Amino acid sequence: MKKNIKLTLLALGCSSVFALGTLPVHAEYDPNTNTETLTNNMVSETRGNTAIGDYKSYEHPDRDLVINWTHDNNRGDGSAIRDAIVKVKNLTINTDFVGNQWDDKAVISDKKTHITATGDINITSHDDAIYTEADGTTTIDGFKNLNIKATGQAYGIVDNGKGITIKGGEGSTVKVRNMSGRPAVGNAGFFGAGKQISISSDTIDIASEGDGGVAVGASMYSANDPDKRFDVSLEGKLIKLAGEHSIQTFGNAHVAINQNTVGTVQLDGGVDVNAGSVKANMAGKGSYLKAAGTSDTEITALNVGEGGLAEFNISSDDSYILGDLSVTGASQDKKRKSQLTVNASGKNFKMSRVKGFENSLRYTGTSLVEVDYKANADL
Repeated sequence: MKKNIKLTLLALGCSSVFALGTLPVHAEYDPNTNTETLTNNMVSETRGNTAIGDYKSYEHPDRDLVINWTHDNNRGDGSAIRDAIVKVKNLTINTDFVGNQWDDKAVISDKKTHITATGDINITSHDDAIYTEADGTTTIDGFKNLNIKATGQAYGIVDNGKGITIKGGEGSTVKVRNMSGRPAVGNAGFFGAGKQISISSDTIDIASEGDGGVAVGASMYSANDPDKRFDVSLEGKLIKLAGEHSIQTFGNAHVAINQNTVGTVQLDGGVDVNAGSVKANMAGKGSYLKAAGTSDTEITALNVGEGGLAEFNISSDDSYILGDLSVTGASQDKKRKSQLTVNASGKNFKMSRVKGFENSLRYTGTSLVEVDYKANADL
């Protein structure tokens, strides 16, 4: 069995207005469970109105906080948490209704939001669950479990501002789900929006369950600042990404997986690098990358074009790639080659085609295809 495989493929070719309304105070505190429940109230330094039961900040680290919003909330462009400091034990936010694209988001930042929980955070929204814009930043940390679900045509986590940082406590899990063709985690980089999303947790589980879903989608095109980039960083002992594409990049966007962590990486769905880069270290046993389906359009595990760079370092035992590898084209200015590199050194590494397309691996490239075998391999 092969101990070391190095495979390199190269190709060179061608806010809206805030409406306060008139709402009664909807806040209930249960001393038996040490839980406060807000209904159609918000925690917001910039928009909160304490006269109707809102909070400017919420700092009760021993208490559970529940925020429920309904379609008749009459809060304009507010959201359950917006530009606020929140410190709790457990946090639950429910904004799962068809709203005005603002009030059915859960957490919005155009300034600064920092949420710390020592227990669980559960967020269910119809629109984007975690959203930044303009100069907004969001930090979520300390938790044991962070569960995010967006049920509409929405992102789970989207940075269109100055960055989102998520860092769990010891033994923590981050789970993100969305139901649309938008990325579960990503940005609106085709409009030059966003800066970075970083997620650090023992387990990271991100899936886009709608048609054409993308687990992590990163993009950046900025006419005013051609050097502007968007970065996604994932660090975890177990990272699972699932969708028609597990990762997809466009423009000056870059995704880095486990650059500083030894862990298992399981990618269910092809990686599509349209410019930018994807770099993944897959050191945990049982790591894999596999194409999404069995149709001719879904059998590509790794595709690189437009001068993109993909580098996969697979050092774990019993790992595999299932699907075709494809490299096509170059950057539009023809100055950057498209490059795909797979370094596999673990025992029992395998690379094969999707069932029904077993005749051979399909390496495509308009200029150069290079395969460097260091030893015998099961391919």
